[in-house]
Amino acid sequence: MLQGMLGPYQLMEPIGEGSLGRVYKALDTRNQTLVAVKVLHDRLRQDPMFTGVFHRELMMQQRVNHPHLVRYMDGCYNPPVYYMVTQWIDGWTLRQVLRHYGRLPPLVSLAIAWQFAQGLDGLHLHDLIHADLSASNIMVERSGKVYLADFSLVLDSHLESYKNVMIGTPGYYSPEHLSADAVVAASDIYVMGLLIFEMVEGQKIIPEMDAKTHRVQVIHAMRNLRAGIIKCTDENLRLALNMFLEQTLDPLLTRRISSIEKASSYIKHLLLKFGIQDPYGAVRQFLKDGQFQTKDSQKHRDQDIYQGYKPYSIEDIQLLAKGN
Repeated sequence: MLQGMLGPYQLMEPIGEGSLGRVYKALDTRNQTLVAVKVLHDRLRQDPMFTGVFHRELMMQQRVNHPHLVRYMDGCYNPPVYYMVTQWIDGWTLRQVLRHYGRLPPLVSLAIAWQFAQGLDGLHLHDLIHADLSASNIMVERSGKVYLADFSLVLDSHLESYKNVMIGTPGYYSPEHLSADAVVAASDIYVMGLLIFEMVEGQKIIPEMDAKTHRVQVIHAMRNLRAGIIKCTDENLRLALNMFLEQTLDPLLTRRISSIEKASSYIKHLLLKFGIQDPYGAVRQFLKDGQFQTKDSQKHRDQDIYQGYKPYSIEDIQLLAKGN
């Protein structure tokens, strides 16, 4: 673990770690602002493959700028020093949010999904595909704003395809990740469906198994999804959400929603239909409540974010216990 200064950045504390590097909360001493600094692991600094991946992520971060993508601010690729600086998000990963709450109300889940879909749209418009979407690289700010992060596997669809290359995160594969087919924009849409299911249900619909050793089992699970069992006490909302998940989680590309723009529009339509005009406010309200719905949580509210959501079932208590 590093301490002290790294360039003009005062490293304060580690806040996360991945296969490529460790992320620190840091202070930019030039303007006294908080930033996040990702530092390549020491053990990888002499490996051309991993330094190449890190350099690629630096370049991809610089190519895109969107309100729902974590903003690139600075970077260093000067052996043996490798680091990347991005904006500081005052909040949590979606993975941490799910661990804390167990599961989320359907409308809050859709409000989160609509926001990271905007980030995906920003990538797809530049012919870029995230290719490694998961609950760990979606950031939820205290303000209710949601960001996409981690662009180490982002691919340029004009130059790359990841055909016959096993990539992705267990529990968040699309069928294309596991086949000889190219990873495409609709692959991101499939994983978005997985994430919506996980938020509403509190558990993954695809088992969290590494495809390198359990490829057959994961493919079998994809072909036998049971998306219709989602927990939603409002029948109209359940049916609408189910219809959307069927279109996003179809294993056949030809039957899946083909563009993130269409998927985003569908989610926005559902939110408006069920009274959510402010997706940011819906997420912020849920985070502020800090717990499942109570009798007082409906007072002075413009949006019923708990519609279709029955709190504190036996399953919820078990999920909360598992998360702690």
